[in-house]
Amino acid sequence: MKLAAQTLGIAWCRDLRKHADAECLELRGEREARQNRMMPLKRAAGRLVLAMVDPTDLDTIQDLEGRLGMTVEPVLVTPEDLDKGLALYGGNEGE
Repeated sequence: MKLAAQTLGIAWCRDLRKHADAECLELRGEREARQNRMMPLKRAAGRLVLAMVDPTDLDTIQDLEGRLGMTVEPVLVTPEDLDKGLALYGGNEGE
């Protein structure tokens, strides 16, 4: 995964539970996060760090940038690590 992230020129993350800001989870609901295989981690200075299984998914990135008014900084994550991180939603399916 590290090599893939380096090839794409982006960061990668393993333990989303350690890096996620609880306030960021409220930006996107669990349903959308699972559907788009992504999870918001942190936001600061008009940018959102977004863990993504497919960080080349420009449709999702551009959609979020438009809706949130922030620049999205994708971070590569494995499907397994994303699933562990999504447990932070605690089954809250709300948007």
